[in-house]
Amino acid sequence: MEYYNRLGSVKVLYYKSLYDKSLELLKERKKNLKDKWNFVVVGDTHLFHKGSDCRNGLDKVVNLFKEKKLDPLFIIHVGDTIHKRSEDRMKDFVKIINDDETLNKIPIFCATGNHDRIGSFEVVGDTDAFNKHIAPSDYFIDVDGSRFIWLNNTGHVENGKEYMGFSKEYLEKNLIGPMENAIKNNISNFFISMHIPPNWGSWTDGGKTDNHTFKHGVEEFIHIIKTYKKYIKVVFCGHIHAYGLQTIDNVPIIVTGGGGGLLCKNFNETIDHHFINVEVVKDKEDRNVAFTIYEI
Repeated sequence: MEYYNRLGSVKVLYYKSLYDKSLELLKERKKNLKDKWNFVVVGDTHLFHKGSDCRNGLDKVVNLFKEKKLDPLFIIHVGDTIHKRSEDRMKDFVKIINDDETLNKIPIFCATGNHDRIGSFEVVGDTDAFNKHIAPSDYFIDVDGSRFIWLNNTGHVENGKEYMGFSKEYLEKNLIGPMENAIKNNISNFFISMHIPPNWGSWTDGGKTDNHTFKHGVEEFIHIIKTYKKYIKVVFCGHIHAYGLQTIDNVPIIVTGGGGGLLCKNFNETIDHHFINVEVVKDKEDRNVAFTIYEI
């Protein structure tokens, strides 16, 4: 996963990806975990997009960490780390993280966004560069009796047709499977992260989403949320550059796409660029969560 290089008397540690580095950082940070801890969720930073406040937005996130004395155990990024789809830009994103004295010390786990794929602006594109430099497309990590699950719904092919969303087989393998496995191992709190929100409730065509939701497999996904509502604490999404909240059988589904990309003002005009701080409090086997939105 890593190799060492010595520059004079200085030992430099290189990692294959931001994900690999974050796993090592998290392993160390978990050693001092208390009954009350927090993590941060941000989305759609769209770094290097001309005309947006992207880079400045990331700077503002860091500044607020310092101002509010936030020290998140880790950061969840719900996708679209960069704007222009290129491997060089992905490398630049990781370099910015590694060069920042604050972000360099915090584990960052990213979901695959549609702009994190190399190719045309069609749904399906190559994820190899994202997987190499930033994170796998589908994965989970366990922290303090909780399982955090990242899903990729930015583009798949079924019967020769491209679509955003999930197939039944994908959900069984990458969502139901990890949850059932966790329950068997006495892990009973789930946090789900993905890029594109479901076409459900107020987030439907003809509403304010401008078709920025997924339809393929949405009924299966909603059924899973309802089936495992006892265990699922929250679902985080991005893609829409705004803030939004609705619930499915009391499970919060949150859109937090305010990390720096140009805002979608027709979705929610009350919250500007932002990130979410999530406070987790241990209560026996359960975990109580509270959300605070920080505008940047």
